Amino acid sequence: MAAAFGLATHLIERDPKEAATWLQRASDAYEGDLTTAPLMRLKRAWIEYKLGDRESALTHAEAVLRELDAQVDGPRINANAVRLEAMELAAAAAENLGRADTARSLREAIQQELGRQGAADRAHAIAQFNRAGDNDDQLLVAARGEFTTPADLRALALVTMSQAQQDRQRGNTADLAQDALRTAYAAGDLWTAAGMHEELAELQARLPDAPRAEIAAHLLASAVIGLRAAHLLVALSPPDQLTRALMMLTLLLARHPDDPPRSYTKLTETLAAKAGLDLPTLLAGTERLPVLVDPERGGPRLPVGEDAPGDSVTDALTWATHWPPPAHLTDPNTHPQHWRAFADVLTTANANAAAAADRLRAVGWEALASALEQMTRGEALTGQLDAIDRAALIQIYHATTGPSP
Repeated sequence: MAAAFGLATHLIERDPKEAATWLQRASDAYEGDLTTAPLMRLKRAWIEYKLGDRESALTHAEAVLRELDAQVDGPRINANAVRLEAMELAAAAAENLGRADTARSLREAIQQELGRQGAADRAHAIAQFNRAGDNDDQLLVAARGEFTTPADLRALALVTMSQAQQDRQRGNTADLAQDALRTAYAAGDLWTAAGMHEELAELQARLPDAPRAEIAAHLLASAVIGLRAAHLLVALSPPDQLTRALMMLTLLLARHPDDPPRSYTKLTETLAAKAGLDLPTLLAGTERLPVLVDPERGGPRLPVGEDAPGDSVTDALTWATHWPPPAHLTDPNTHPQHWRAFADVLTTANANAAAAADRLRAVGWEALASALEQMTRGEALTGQLDAIDRAALIQIYHATTGPSP
């Protein structure tokens, strides 16, 4: 019956009436299935939205949220991703229907949900021990000892990564970060795992002999997992974490185009060999969202419901090489708008210039990263910057610290 949804999606533009017929058949087949029903109902809401039936789309998206809230044991799907996608779709439908209050309420709920699923969880995990305000190693070691059941795996991963970040000056931080990432995989939490791939890449980039191929694999994995977790949400409102992962992949390709693996098989082999990670198991139950090149605009296109060549790695690489093209980043004077957008994403609301430098180092822009660190410390630049780095530094510095001197 999952194929029926694909067929319905494929028929939307050609024969909306026939699409609706297949949509109804597939939905009826999953009615009452507590494991699959929320995901299938969300697919139905999405297709109804595309067909222009905003009222039904809103009704079914809200039903998905009620079903997720009512489930005690939890579905065998990524509930966090499904919840966010349903909320985004419901908000979009409400806005189209002119229900401003409903849309505003949903947008506020989305921000709260993102906070619940994102960085706020790190502080929350530590605060459980009534030791708020103290993030030293002893606290983090004690916190790790408190998490002992399978239900604690996500919290254990977050605290372990916190310890790795605290321990970064003593040399064993990458090993600890790998432990955190493996724990996130064991928890089955896609967004936490995607974020930790990025964090591990940043920590590895600071090693004396940075393993560039492994770093590239982690950055690519972050984008691949994000695309699979977000799925159709990409077309509505991509999560900030996914946007950053794709932009970092574009930055990597601009200077080191041969570093990332070029197939899903190669990526899974690299992660298994270098970090003991089982990517196929983590992504089991998620669906690929193919990304192709729009022949008219030249940018990425999402062919929902179509058979498309490639795999999740080619999807991420296709997006990263066309939004914007990596060559635009090596010409900041001609395309300054890309660097300003990248600077905003590199820093994000909770980061700063130091975090931007870590991310730049991870994607292979070492000279630019070092210059940014020196400038933010008020030091004179000691290294030589080429014209590309110099132009990019002005854009990043302006975005992170204010107007450049």
